[in-house]
Amino acid sequence: MIRLYAYYSCGGYKDMYLGSSDTAASPSYFLPLLPVMKKRGRTDEVEKIKYQESLQQVCIVTSSESYGFPVDAANMFSHGAYKTVYRTLQDGSSCLSMHDIPSNETDEEGRDIPFTLMLVADSEEDSAKLDCMATALLKDMIAWQQLFTSLFAYDPTVNGIKFDLPKIMARINDTKQESNCYIDRTQSKNVAYLMLNENNGVKIALKEQNLKREEVSCFVDANGNIIEGRLPLAENVKPLVEEQKPMAKEEKPLAKEEKQEEEFPVDKVKEAPAKEKSSKQPEDKPKGINDNSILECLKEIRKQLDELKNIVVDKGTFDNPEIVSLINEINNRIDLSSVIEQLEKQYNKQKSMAICLIVITTIIAILQIINML
Repeated sequence: MIRLYAYYSCGGYKDMYLGSSDTAASPSYFLPLLPVMKKRGRTDEVEKIKYQESLQQVCIVTSSESYGFPVDAANMFSHGAYKTVYRTLQDGSSCLSMHDIPSNETDEEGRDIPFTLMLVADSEEDSAKLDCMATALLKDMIAWQQLFTSLFAYDPTVNGIKFDLPKIMARINDTKQESNCYIDRTQSKNVAYLMLNENNGVKIALKEQNLKREEVSCFVDANGNIIEGRLPLAENVKPLVEEQKPMAKEEKPLAKEEKQEEEFPVDKVKEAPAKEKSSKQPEDKPKGINDNSILECLKEIRKQLDELKNIVVDKGTFDNPEIVSLINEINNRIDLSSVIEQLEKQYNKQKSMAICLIVITTIIAILQIINML
């Protein structure tokens, strides 16, 4: 049997038991006004009461009446930081939980009121159906979310919420026939996979769900791509990971968890692949610094030096005698042409880029002083 539960908002969030595969012949209804009508006891509401009592009803899970709600799955309702979790419970049941599903209801500010949907299978046959559904979610989460959203609808005839139980069970059975993907529980850990939402990483998800890293077989991003670990599919099934193509680094076992956590910060799963890619890039040499560029620089300095010499020789260019005197003094004290020649000899002899750059920097500084004059 597959039991269905929801954490849904209707006059406030409530833990709901929606029905099971054994009662999937008809929809179930949440009828908050039925107890009110029965208490009023009005004669004009007798037929309404009779009709609503004939409907299969959504039940509220309480501490006194759990309707089979698994205790070790409570965190999936009370806490978030995940999108989908598929795990094995303490009693051996399979549990598939989808969190933050958009609903057709909105609050006063027009924002969606999300809900959580959980399915629990307590037999091997029904667990196989959840296996197929859980793996199908990884292929097209958007399509499944649209289906989940459509399951809840307001029914004005009963002034309550209708849950389309036959629709979801038919989809589960069809998926079993189409996908034929099963989890190998001899290789799977307690959690076959944990799908992260867009806003939280692995650390937060593990903390919120009270899980340890070694309890999870693989982590999946919000788009269904495996970011760490491997999906434990049965060997006779075509690997689903062929479509997801996990990175080479993620296929390696985590030998040291703490070290892996530093090297691959899965709390930023979208940034991790880019970081890994960048680490493999060869180091580029600084552009513009090579043998040819240095020689060109030397030639340019020699050219500017010749122009400055012409200015110094042609003293008539300056009317200010102080400037002429200063240029003569610089020209007498520093034989720039000789410096350039020595630089070229040193370069050709040793071809030491560091020495050449230092000398060039000195020459440029001298030229800047002269240009300022």
